[in-house]
Amino acid sequence: MPLFRRRARAQAAMRFPARPDAEKAGYPAREGEPTREAVAGGGRAGLGMAELIQVLSHLVDEPERQFGDEITRKMLADPAVAAPIRHLSLALVEHPLTLNVPGRWRLKPFEPIERVEREDPARAAHVRRAEEILEFDRRALELLDQPIEDAILSMGDYPAWGAHLAEVVYQVVDDPILGGTFLGLKAVKPKPRGVWKFVVDRGWNVVGILAETPEGSVVYPPEKFLTLTWWPQGGDPRGTRITRPSFTPWNAKTRSTPGHVRYVDRFGNPAIVGYTSDVAGDGPRTDGQSSAAAGPEDDESPESALLTALLAWASGIALALPHGYQVELKEATGEGRAIMSSLAYWDRQIILGMVSSYRAYLESEFGSKADSETSQDVVGLVAQAMRRSVARAVTWQVLYQLNVLNFGKAEADLYTPDCSLGATEGHDLAAELAGWVSAGWFLADEHYSEIDARLGLTPRGPFEESAEPEPEPGSGQEQEQEQDPEQEQDPEQEQEQD
Repeated sequence: MPLFRRRARAQAAMRFPARPDAEKAGYPAREGEPTREAVAGGGRAGLGMAELIQVLSHLVDEPERQFGDEITRKMLADPAVAAPIRHLSLALVEHPLTLNVPGRWRLKPFEPIERVEREDPARAAHVRRAEEILEFDRRALELLDQPIEDAILSMGDYPAWGAHLAEVVYQVVDDPILGGTFLGLKAVKPKPRGVWKFVVDRGWNVVGILAETPEGSVVYPPEKFLTLTWWPQGGDPRGTRITRPSFTPWNAKTRSTPGHVRYVDRFGNPAIVGYTSDVAGDGPRTDGQSSAAAGPEDDESPESALLTALLAWASGIALALPHGYQVELKEATGEGRAIMSSLAYWDRQIILGMVSSYRAYLESEFGSKADSETSQDVVGLVAQAMRRSVARAVTWQVLYQLNVLNFGKAEADLYTPDCSLGATEGHDLAAELAGWVSAGWFLADEHYSEIDARLGLTPRGPFEESAEPEPEPGSGQEQEQEQDPEQEQDPEQEQEQD
């Protein structure tokens, strides 16, 4: 038996010794087993129980437990909440999903496989097999009913809910390109939140998915699903809602909005003020299109008659007033700045609670360009965290399970490709390079391929310079290139010149 296997088994049989002094706290002391999870997950739920299998509710925090998951839908209807979520969802699919050979079998820049085969045949065999499985997984993604990016975009608002789930459906494929029959991917279908729940053990490890089916509620193995979880706390697979810190300002905003609507209804249009005349005569008359009477009643005062006429004029076109009558339009002197300022304040707090910066989504009267760029970088950190989380989930919950079904667990462990959804928003490449060079760094030959890729150009091969147009024959440029401007002169010629 190899040495490392004997050592691994010996280490697994070891125990962390119990501390007898700890029993003075009033609880029994136990040894610690390295390979066994001992502490319950999810807070105090399950403490004191040997085994516990439970179905978790979707309601993950106080607002949801009080108002149900409908509160999240209402929050997502607010533009201040929807804008960051929509931006982060689109940032997930800004770049297509790309696959690459695992890092352990990835060739270095300008490292040809032929040289690896000569120097290390065993490693070359691993590289070849990793590339074969890479091409297999790429083909499997191409055969999906809809692109994998569509499923990712559909699940892109998972931070607002804490977690999303999609069912992975497989199909038997006879593919002429790969030249064989295999179990491929048919669809990755996101499922509504109300038709599934997590089933966890005492340590809150996911042991199944309770799903609603035509036959009733059934627990399926978690390997059949793709789950995206945002910021899990305490091992809770339901994650945390990115909108939770924004609930208080959002609730205050919803209470302030009706006041703004009432203000606009009351003071948005000018008020009509009429003055009667001391001269006796006929009352005011409106156009025939209004529903008001053409003249006052016999026992109606002039003020009442004028009020009736003005009300009718508000929905009519024309108004005739006797001599001495006056009409004025009173405009509101204020703009409701207090209400508008409060709404703007709540919007800033809502976005600040979600992505830690509001300058990327709201206009500001003050602020520098550097301040705006810093805000964009902060939002980019959130987007990058989502990209890495989703790429890792696709790697190990979709492609890894696909490779296990087709090639076995051993090869899936070794050769499952790494997934990537791209980097954050690009910065000024020229400024970055100038900064690194000024700091004393220099560009090696293997760096040019990476620069070309970032610029969207075809990566250059080893020691290949930038392509320059060759001089045409007979143009005279050939003779200029043949002459070396820095050619050293003969010493005798230098003495003659002196």
